[in-house]
Amino acid sequence: MDEEEHSIVRLSLASHLTLHVASKGEVCTYSDISRYLKLQFDLKEEPMSISLAGLLGDISVEENKQENPLLSVVVVNKETKIPGDGFFKLAKDLGLYDGSLINREQKDAFYISELNKAHSFWGRDYDPEWSEYLRLKKKFEGR
Repeated sequence: MDEEEHSIVRLSLASHLTLHVASKGEVCTYSDISRYLKLQFDLKEEPMSISLAGLLGDISVEENKQENPLLSVVVVNKETKIPGDGFFKLAKDLGLYDGSLINREQKDAFYISELNKAHSFWGRDYDPEWSEYLRLKKKFEGR
């Protein structure tokens, strides 16, 4: 996937997570996100092959730059019911999490705190900027 396609997919996924998950006070699984991307972009390969973790990380880094909560907090592992280890490592790298990467109690406490921030932040009247996303999507579909 080239840089432009990555931007389109990232913007689409970020919009989906804000409007259909975080703003409703919900979470979704990595499998849900894979299905969404596969349907949205008519992908033939599995979305995991386009680095779902990388996309989610990029989204959270962008939100962090704007001093917003980490949006990827709303995407959880279906078995553990919390985000994957990459989420906690990213939070640690950004200076947001000072706990252990293996201690479940510490991870749970940070997860709940960050999830509450995300639900509160995007639960307000959030209106994302759509013009750039629509421009890139139109260009992508025209290929």
